[in-house]
Amino acid sequence: MLVVEDNPSTRLLLTYMLKNEYEVETACGFDEALRKTANRLFDALILDINLGEDRTGIDLLHALRKQPRYEEVPAVACTAFTAATHRMQIRAAGFTTFVGKPFTAEHILEAIARATRTTQPSAQGDPVASSDAASQSAAPDRPALYSTVKEYDVKGGFFKQRIA
Repeated sequence: MLVVEDNPSTRLLLTYMLKNEYEVETACGFDEALRKTANRLFDALILDINLGEDRTGIDLLHALRKQPRYEEVPAVACTAFTAATHRMQIRAAGFTTFVGKPFTAEHILEAIARATRTTQPSAQGDPVASSDAASQSAAPDRPALYSTVKEYDVKGGFFKQRIA
């Protein structure tokens, strides 16, 4: 799985959250992601929308979709842009699903599960998982990490511990 995120803390957090379930490779921006995808086919993509540069995660997805081997690879948008208009733009851009920031480990894992079940954007309502739905659907056999790292506030740069 390729995670493309410009924020080093969020990139590290995503790697930490996913490393027990997936082989994770990271890139900090558009050009690095293109270099990493040139000679390797990833099973799934997690792309930040605002990459802090002229080109966005949407631009990156469009560039990757031009390559025949990346036409059907599931892509999860990871973004703080979660208004209804943003969700429609993300779906229209070709993302399979998305998860809003701040996110929990359950949110990101659910988004990946949704994305890998289908390669078409979801037609079933709002694909952003709610905190309640995420905690109710968490698998009981997940590693302890998922009960420890509950939520990360990307803007504030700190972990939030949620009490069940």
